[in-house]
Amino acid sequence: STSPVGWSITTAAPPAIEGLFERSFRIENVSRDASANIEAAYNPANDDPETKKIIMKVVWPFKGQNKIITVETYLTDLFNN
Repeated sequence: STSPVGWSITTAAPPAIEGLFERSFRIENVSRDASANIEAAYNPANDDPETKKIIMKVVWPFKGQNKIITVETYLTDLFNN
């Protein structure tokens, strides 16, 4: 027998990696202009339901301050499946 595979997302923060590195991510809607280019600011009238913007962030302490790295990418249904 097989069990369904799935993802679950919770609002609880995961424990810090090695007690130092905190990570988080955010998923945002995407809109496109008349030329099919992604718009800088989301416009619900031009929503692209097949594409999502993923923003990932890692924070860690360094010399009394927090260092932050943020990476943004897009996830899309390129082959319409």
